[in-house]
Amino acid sequence: TPRGAGAEGLAEERAPRDGADEAEAVAAACRPHLDAYDALGAEQVLVDAIRRWEEDLELDQRHRAAMIAALRATREYARALELLRKLESVRSIAREASEASACASAGAGSAAPGATAGDKPWKLGAEMSFDLQRLGFTGRPRARTAGRPAATAKGAEDAEATVKIYYRTFGKRFQIRVHNFMPTPHGSGLSEKAITGWAAMMEELALWDTWHPVIAKGGAVSLGGQTKHRQFKQVPVSMFFKRQCSIEDTLVAFDHCEGSLLMFSSHSSQEDPLWKQHPPPAGYSVAPIQARTIVAVQPSWDTTVFNVQIEAEAAVTIPDFLVRWAVTWCLPEMTRRVFRAAARCSDPTGPHGRMIAADAFGTYAECRRLARRG
Repeated sequence: TPRGAGAEGLAEERAPRDGADEAEAVAAACRPHLDAYDALGAEQVLVDAIRRWEEDLELDQRHRAAMIAALRATREYARALELLRKLESVRSIAREASEASACASAGAGSAAPGATAGDKPWKLGAEMSFDLQRLGFTGRPRARTAGRPAATAKGAEDAEATVKIYYRTFGKRFQIRVHNFMPTPHGSGLSEKAITGWAAMMEELALWDTWHPVIAKGGAVSLGGQTKHRQFKQVPVSMFFKRQCSIEDTLVAFDHCEGSLLMFSSHSSQEDPLWKQHPPPAGYSVAPIQARTIVAVQPSWDTTVFNVQIEAEAAVTIPDFLVRWAVTWCLPEMTRRVFRAAARCSDPTGPHGRMIAADAFGTYAECRRLARRG
């Protein structure tokens, strides 16, 4: 009867959607982000899909759960989760940087890194101050806005950046933390220069020899696949009459929700199959130290905070003199060069300035957006 036909049509219209098809559609939307190593972009696609299903009143709980389970079973979901787990440790550094920035703005300065009960305490290896005007960072703070605190106790003309380097060792392992608090009065343009300069020094691999104290001439070497979210490279260095090379894979994220630039860099081990595809240059051996580097850069109203953590493990116990050399000379010297190079990055005629103007991957537009948010 017509009534029966109508009922069949209604049943067909309300038939549950195929969870596998829905999950595949979401996975397909994730792929462009994953191909570019855009972890936060992929995360947003997944979050939006699950939220949409949660709010869909036509889905009963059983079908909703089946669709989410199908999505979690996809390779794209697993890949996104892998990248996000790398960023999670960096996000914790960013949150710590935010708290440290608040302390610095209140005049408390830079305290030693926190440690949970039972952790080995950190040692202060070096402490430095940099006159931003002398380095070439210039700008004037904007007038005080109603309802806002004064930008900084000092104007941009006589501001100083403070850097403290901490370390601790555990036999074959060591950890180093670099805390950099840079006064960047709102409206002065210093935050944009600082963030863009840092990003340029990391992204422009061939120019690493302009700031890295022990890298080979010609800088780091791209191994392909570079995007604004990923740098895959060989890093040849020369120190203590040894020439060694590492393969570093760096994940970059621009977290505009928390206002942070996040970087997670891992070094391939000596046994990694990647060395067969990308052998070290002639005269170089594979670096025996396996390491990872975490970076969180966070601008606020009047301060830009840089936090770097290096964790490394060697095949043998690391000599104390080598750790002291790293924290008392190598890293301080690298920091000085980084500051000088970052200041020069704003020169449009310089090598970094030309790359920033070209912005091949869109990195520097992201940096400017972060600086404006701060």
